[in-house]
Amino acid sequence: MCNILEEIGFTSKLPSPLRIDNQSALSVTKNPEHHGQMKQLDLSFFWLRDVVDKKQILPSHIAGAEQVADLLTKALPLPKVQFCRQRMGIIA
Repeated sequence: MCNILEEIGFTSKLPSPLRIDNQSALSVTKNPEHHGQMKQLDLSFFWLRDVVDKKQILPSHIAGAEQVADLLTKALPLPKVQFCRQRMGIIA
């Protein structure tokens, strides 16, 4: 998103928030030594650690029930769809 905004002339000095509902994934972003059970992943997937270290992305935990990005990744029941749309500011 930052790259797109920069292309159209907007820049931000603040890190982009990344809200993660998985505690293990969150711990991987913050702890470079936490990789014992992730040996199956290719090293190219560790780009996230680099951008976190550079303060370009700020990961934080969010409860799974509040994860708005679910609307873009899976089928949801209508109440969850309505919740996500409201939080995204999408009005139909």
